[in-house]
Amino acid sequence: MKAYLAVLFTLLAQYAFAQQAVPQATGAARAQASRFLGTWVLDPGKSTFESGQRLTSQTRTYEAFGNGQKSTIESVDAAGSRGKYGYSARFDGRYYPISGTGIPNGADAITITRIDDTTIGATLQKAGREVMQAKLTVSGDGKVLTIRRTGSTSAVLVFNRQPAP
Repeated sequence: MKAYLAVLFTLLAQYAFAQQAVPQATGAARAQASRFLGTWVLDPGKSTFESGQRLTSQTRTYEAFGNGQKSTIESVDAAGSRGKYGYSARFDGRYYPISGTGIPNGADAITITRIDDTTIGATLQKAGREVMQAKLTVSGDGKVLTIRRTGSTSAVLVFNRQPAP
């Protein structure tokens, strides 16, 4: 009986330890995801536009959405046209709808992929055809977001993180 209780106690202790480790790993994953979460404002002086939509202002807001993110983007281009669009997508390789106005290249779907702790890849499609790729990178200090767009709209967009209210 003592041997049985010793084995049972050991198994319970291992189970308890494993249960404590899981939330810590999940917390670390959330901290990594949080590098992108928040509000980002375009720095037009540091951004470059090679082709396509030239922006004078843009505000991006990223929120947690399961294993992914919910994004809201508000822009004003050089002609004064305003746009507002958004999406909710998971990091699972599937395409999710984008809706609103002023969407680059008229895209209607997006897929996002986590490359590493500081980098997300995105591919935009219109009617099932790829129209743009983007690489989003947050600086080591978490204060600057750089988006490199390629496709028919090519640009390097630099954003500054806004303090939380």
